[in-house]
Amino acid sequence: MKDFYGRKCSKTLKKEDIDILYEGYFFSDNSSLKKKINNFCNQFSKLNLEIGFGTGDCLIDQAQKSPEEGFIGCDPFMSGNLNIAKKMKDLSIKNIFITNVTFLDFLNSVKNFYFSKLFILFPDPWPKKRHKKRRLINEEFTDYISQILVKNGKVIIITDHIDYQKNIHISFESNPRFKLVKSLKQKKLFFENIFETKYYKKAISKNTIIHHSLYRLVEKNS
Repeated sequence: MKDFYGRKCSKTLKKEDIDILYEGYFFSDNSSLKKKINNFCNQFSKLNLEIGFGTGDCLIDQAQKSPEEGFIGCDPFMSGNLNIAKKMKDLSIKNIFITNVTFLDFLNSVKNFYFSKLFILFPDPWPKKRHKKRRLINEEFTDYISQILVKNGKVIIITDHIDYQKNIHISFESNPRFKLVKSLKQKKLFFENIFETKYYKKAISKNTIIHHSLYRLVEKNS
C-alpha cells in the first residue's frame, strides 16, 4: 500500500496558523505523536478513527453526538488539520485528536489501542489506470486495519466512484476476518448518521450514485 501522494501543506498557510496546531494538545506530527496520542486515548473507553477527514465536518459531528467517546482524525493535509482545529476551538470540543502523519506512521503509534468505528468517506479514487496503485484501500490495507479494530468493530466506507467501490469490495472479500454487513447504492447517508460532507453534496449535485459499505471485523488476529 502506497501511503500518501500529493502536497501536504498549502502554500497559502501562514506560520501563525500552523503555530495554532503545534501549540494545542489535540494535534501532533511524527515528533511527539506516540506520547500525545497515548495521553489522549487513555482518557476514553471507546475510540473511533477517521482516515482522510478533509474539512473535518464528519469528525466534528460525530464527536458532538458522542462526547463520551474519543475520535481521532488522520489526514496528511495541513490545511484540513488547521480547519478542524479552528472549529474545535470555536466549539470547545475536547474529544478529538488530529494528526498529519501518514496512515502507516499512525499505525505504528496506536498498536496498544483499538477502535470501534473506522470512517473512510469519499477517499481519493485515483481514476487514471496508472494511478490506481495509489488508492488507500486494498488487500494490504484490510490487514492493517484488522490490527487496530476491536472485534466486531465497524468499517464505514462511502464513495461515489464505481470502479473504486468494486476494488474495495474485492479487497475486503479477500480478507476472511471481515464480513460485509450492508452495501447500498443510494443518495442518502444512512450509516451511523453520517454528516452530509462537502464531497457528499458535490456528488449529489452531479446526480451521482453514492456507494455505502459497512463491514465488521468478525475475527481478530491471533
